[in-house]
Amino acid sequence: MQWSRLLWAFFGQMAPYSLHLGATAMTYSKTLTPTCRGNPCDLCGDITGKCRKADNLNLCMTLSGQIEGYRYLGQSKDGLWGKYVLDDGQDLSQEERERRWQEQRILREQRAQAEAQHHAQSLPATERDQHYRQLLDQLTLHPADRADLHRRGLTDEQIKAWGVKSVEQWQSLSGELPHTLSGIGLDGQSLITPRPGYLCPIVDADDLIVGFQVRARTAEGGRYYWLTGKTKKRPHGPTPHLPNGELPLSVHRPEQTTRDAIALVEGTGAKPHLLAHRLGQITIGAAGGLFAASPETLKASLAQLGTNSIEFYPDTGAIQNKSVLRQYRATWKLLKDWGYTITVAWWKQTDKRIHADIDELEDLSQIQYLSVAEFERIAAQCNGLLHKLQQVLSKITRPSSPAQGFAPPNEQQTQIPNPRGTKRTSSDDECLATQPTTSRRAKRARRRTARLLAAHRRHGYISKLRLENYRRRIRRHTSRATHARGSSLQSRSGDNRTLDPTTPLVQEYQPGQRLQTWETLISSGFPYILDQSQPGTGKSYDSGNVTPIGFGMEQVIYLSDQHRNPTVSTLDRGNYWMSTP
Repeated sequence: MQWSRLLWAFFGQMAPYSLHLGATAMTYSKTLTPTCRGNPCDLCGDITGKCRKADNLNLCMTLSGQIEGYRYLGQSKDGLWGKYVLDDGQDLSQEERERRWQEQRILREQRAQAEAQHHAQSLPATERDQHYRQLLDQLTLHPADRADLHRRGLTDEQIKAWGVKSVEQWQSLSGELPHTLSGIGLDGQSLITPRPGYLCPIVDADDLIVGFQVRARTAEGGRYYWLTGKTKKRPHGPTPHLPNGELPLSVHRPEQTTRDAIALVEGTGAKPHLLAHRLGQITIGAAGGLFAASPETLKASLAQLGTNSIEFYPDTGAIQNKSVLRQYRATWKLLKDWGYTITVAWWKQTDKRIHADIDELEDLSQIQYLSVAEFERIAAQCNGLLHKLQQVLSKITRPSSPAQGFAPPNEQQTQIPNPRGTKRTSSDDECLATQPTTSRRAKRARRRTARLLAAHRRHGYISKLRLENYRRRIRRHTSRATHARGSSLQSRSGDNRTLDPTTPLVQEYQPGQRLQTWETLISSGFPYILDQSQPGTGKSYDSGNVTPIGFGMEQVIYLSDQHRNPTVSTLDRGNYWMSTP
């Protein structure tokens, strides 16, 4: 049976706000203050906390580009914020800029040399392996941790072969180990483990244990953390970095190899280990998927393992995360430069709430292996849809006659009174500010939102608004308007047009249920729907059968580059579809 698919993508994600200004790396994680009602954004007026302020620096998630009165410094490294400082009118001379740039260059070189000397003093892989195996001999596996590994799908034999052991908070040791080993306390008889969990051994291409990540038993503070000797009281303690200054990569080998290509996947814990055994291929994992942060180690490992083909397994939901995609692209660029062939595993893993990660996927036959270009096209569709729709919809002017667009002329639909007596329909801002209300608080909220939208539109930044915040702000303080003119478009009982956060972003429906599914989802609060049904399944035909009354709307507008030559009978002018300018 042919199934059809709908895809929604409008949830944004935030990332740590580490910034790079010009040639100077500056971190404001402790001084940046989120916007709020008492501290609104000076640029866009945001009060929801998505913008940041720090002294003279403003980070605006809504705006970008030059703004009068401010100096635009470009976007933050993660691409989430535009960086602005007040323009005092005093531009630096070219000589002053050159002098500052030289000072920063010298400072970066000095710091890089100091870090290189520090990492060069770390223990080599053979010594680490010897001491870490002695450490594992002193530990056991907690029943709760064993149960978690069983839940993930590992057998007792696989757990034993991997060498997983449990640690408690500030785990004590029965035998002394060198304090120069990452994760060992200064007394040599304890581990620096602030939270209990189990050790995930990181094995390199030579089957040597070169480090550990700890999977904590609780998610508070992050599920995984490195076993390291560097702390606030011990800032120069040994870290898990290799002598070349890079973090180690974990190499997992299956019991029997059935695939020649090497798999790359995020993480150093159970995920790459399970992938290796389930698919029968050697797997390399990187903490956070940061393969590009360890280029020397990655290149040496691939050369030693011997392959020309790489299969990359993206995390579920990563296709909607710009920061994660940026990391993937950096890795792919390195691999292409080294001459490797890359394919990307795809099992339609767009949403973490309804799709499984590779270590949880039950039916491995779902996996398709795409080229990087094919994966990029899918990512562009997911991430570019809403932005394009907002641009298109912001340019549409509602026609004054109900016969334009889509509305049967026999339907008695009275127009909203136009106090100015013009043919122009009021903008969204005006409609929002003039909607009937039941409380003064709601009126004030509508007026504030209307002013904010008007400011954005004047500067041409309306398309930059985050849809989730735009929709939430309006619907939080407004109720659906009911025309006092006795319109035939009545609000359905219990339908408040608010989105249920548990509603999945991807849904499937059977043939014949398209219009019913569309109607249900629009009434649930979804403003945009992307129907990814296969060609020939009747999308255009069903679109022509959409009626404003059936969807609780005033009109329906069909956008097409072939609007004057419809290919289906339901979109013909005889069915009251009219061409609009």
